[in-house]
Amino acid sequence: MRIFHTSDLHLNEDETRWKALQTVLNKVQEEKGEYLVISGDVFHKAFKASLLRDRLRPLLDDYSFETILIRGNHDANGYPQNPYLGDNATFLNDEPYQIDEREDVRFIGLPYQDKVSERVLDFI
Repeated sequence: MRIFHTSDLHLNEDETRWKALQTVLNKVQEEKGEYLVISGDVFHKAFKASLLRDRLRPLLDDYSFETILIRGNHDANGYPQNPYLGDNATFLNDEPYQIDEREDVRFIGLPYQDKVSERVLDFI
């Protein structure tokens, strides 16, 4: 199994960041990755996340692997509870953590939170 990871994309209107994401997506596909995990700060600002999600969705759907996304401190308030980011994308947004069980792997998302709860500390 091949799992790729990146973080802190800080997507905004700047084409340079979108080209970097495209490079990452192409590399994961080329290397026959099964998952890409993007942990934190997918978008640079929360208010921009709602505007840019529509641009991200078709990019993630163009590939055969699944993308797992987790919010960061820069975009923490930029998502509805269960944002749809495409058929090949899963957003781990639940606080204090969210477990996503697959056939042969478990993803545990710890999204950015203003305060770390006792449940997270007990879990860790």
